[in-house]
Amino acid sequence: MQCPNNTCPGLVSSYNTTNTIHRLGGICEPTDAGIKEKFWQDTDLNQKRASVHGWEVAVIALIIGACVGLLYMVAFIVIPKIMTYLAFILSAIVLLTAGILLIVQPVKLLAFQGNTLNIILGIIFIILAILLALLLWIQDREIELASIFLVHSNTFLKDKYVLFAYIPLFMLFSFGLFVLCVWQYIAFGSVRDPTWTS
Repeated sequence: MQCPNNTCPGLVSSYNTTNTIHRLGGICEPTDAGIKEKFWQDTDLNQKRASVHGWEVAVIALIIGACVGLLYMVAFIVIPKIMTYLAFILSAIVLLTAGILLIVQPVKLLAFQGNTLNIILGIIFIILAILLALLLWIQDREIELASIFLVHSNTFLKDKYVLFAYIPLFMLFSFGLFVLCVWQYIAFGSVRDPTWTS
């Protein structure tokens, strides 16, 4: 990429620019700090940068989710009986922690003002955590029965090790389907209106 004569026309006068490789691609970025700050305040650039950032967050979340899912799967294969109970306990801890954090350290959610929505969601998460703990205590026999079925299902997997290869393959194909759907949306969403000529 090359900026023409290293200058871009402004409203008052031209200003010096430099080639910058950014997440949005190659940009003729102003060298002056004040003009550079105003340059990045442009609404279109902010929206594009927010879109790229959102995509990066989604990709990182997918990778983390896949890794956590694989660890979860391995734990269920190695210690199925313990993981049956541990799944409820960890879920309750995560919900309780999320609820407390939403109340103590609020985040801006959607277009709601103040801390009202954070408090409501925090209380809901804490109630769900308590309900999970109660479910673990009340449905103890049913959970014990589920752990027995998990032990037998793991025996089936251990008898045929080739089945383990299907799990990451299914995850890979699922990720490929997600990428294909996003790509199709971007391709069809970015098309311009047709121009009719006589």
